[in-house]
Amino acid sequence: MRETRLKGNFIGGNINYGYSLKELTTEVNGKPVRTALKVIINEHEAAILLQMFTDYANGKRMHEIVKEFRDKSVLNRGKPFTPAAIYSMLQQEKYTGIYRIHDEIYDKIYPSVIPKELFQVVKARIDANKYGKHVIGVDYILKGRAFCGYCGKPLRSATGTSKDTTIWRYYKCPSIKKATGCQNKAMKKETLEQFVVDALFKKICEPANMELIVKGILEKHKKKLTDDTDLRYYERELANTNKALSNIIGAIEAGIYTETTKQRLEELEDKRRHLEENIAIEKAHVKESLSEKEIVQRVTSALKLKTKQAVEMLIKRVDVFKDLLRISLKYMDGKPTDSPPDKTTDNPDGNDSCRGFLIFSYNEQYEVYHARTYKYKGFREYRDVKTVRIEIYI
Repeated sequence: MRETRLKGNFIGGNINYGYSLKELTTEVNGKPVRTALKVIINEHEAAILLQMFTDYANGKRMHEIVKEFRDKSVLNRGKPFTPAAIYSMLQQEKYTGIYRIHDEIYDKIYPSVIPKELFQVVKARIDANKYGKHVIGVDYILKGRAFCGYCGKPLRSATGTSKDTTIWRYYKCPSIKKATGCQNKAMKKETLEQFVVDALFKKICEPANMELIVKGILEKHKKKLTDDTDLRYYERELANTNKALSNIIGAIEAGIYTETTKQRLEELEDKRRHLEENIAIEKAHVKESLSEKEIVQRVTSALKLKTKQAVEMLIKRVDVFKDLLRISLKYMDGKPTDSPPDKTTDNPDGNDSCRGFLIFSYNEQYEVYHARTYKYKGFREYRDVKTVRIEIYI
């Protein structure tokens, strides 16, 4: 297979939208025999692809692109375009002429149909919206940091409109409506963010809690100086991930390419990237001792920043359950401006193996609003007061 790729030939399977296949043949005993398959540009589909990339780069939303294609009767090889299909196409680097597999790059298989500069613009927009839809004027300050406590998936933005046209915004697990068994429920954006903000600007600032945090950070940092458990864990996970990737790629090369294999491939590639970043951080980490003064200075300096900046500096992740929030704090040394927001996760599968030390916990109450329209009773409103336990981890 590698030799076939080095020759610039197609390895087999389904050909991507925008391309066609051309057979190269030679005569054997007076009969044509196929010697190779070459990928060529499908001019009609390539024009549609270019329009798709251009529209998305210029700010059009996915459903707008789909609607325009539908109105113009533009089909995806006989079927209507869907947001999922377009989303997948927009992430295919091979449209720029580059094909990556097994840590190798091949540039002679796929002819370029999309300029690299345009692909990078589209990629930047997709990465920016990875953990939730972008809504102008609405800032989800926990974007990329809030995770479902049951299945481990990043929470996404969601909205609902009440009878009086009030728009309610939520953090919601994407698995709730799917047959995954996830039992989580959506939580109001304002409620979840207020819990986290109060934990930072009220609870952490209390002298007794600050003392507990400093003690916890010193203990964990001391343990980190004496072993390389995290590094070994990341390397073991990376080996398992690479093995899983090889299996998926082998299945795709054998012609088994479905929405499930595509989604799994994307998940594994994303996980591998995070693990490689964590390994690089662990190897480059300068093992210096921390002092109590440095820790207090870092936390207090971060709390002087604006809310979103403070969250970026101090919050590693928030695991959200129906009646429990686990807030994991960062404990890196250095000035607050030295460290970029941490968008990785040590716990991609939702387990508790990397949760850290529980520092302190407390209970909070919040109001839950329900509205239902019944066939005979008409419209009914319900308001309940629920209690959530908030745990702070290092």
